[in-house]
Amino acid sequence: MNIKNKIINYMVEDVKNSMERFALKMKRDQEHTSRWVEKFKIRYENNLDTIIEKLLTKYYSEEYMEREHKIGVQPRDPFLWLLWEYAQTYCRECEDKKYFNEFTGGAFYVGSYVIQVMYGQGATLKLTSTKEE
Repeated sequence: MNIKNKIINYMVEDVKNSMERFALKMKRDQEHTSRWVEKFKIRYENNLDTIIEKLLTKYYSEEYMEREHKIGVQPRDPFLWLLWEYAQTYCRECEDKKYFNEFTGGAFYVGSYVIQVMYGQGATLKLTSTKEE
């Protein structure tokens, strides 16, 4: 076997190993998220509106946004993304087009809110109250 074939075989094995490690990491991350979705369901399923209002109050407060910008990041909202995962698993899909726009990638009813993911140059979540109708 010449040196070229040895290098190619090494690179193929290296890429294969790298892909296997990546797939294992993705599997662990999904299992971790699933455990948190189950915890969220147990703790908040009967009190969704209250927890959503608390999350919105926190994540959209001037204090929180200012603190996040000071450390050089867009305001993070990890619990809203957990709520999105919960909605995908346990909630009814929203098909009412009045909650959609050209960037909407999906929407679900959660309590008396509609949560939607929007894709553009990244992804963001939007929560809209259905009580205001």
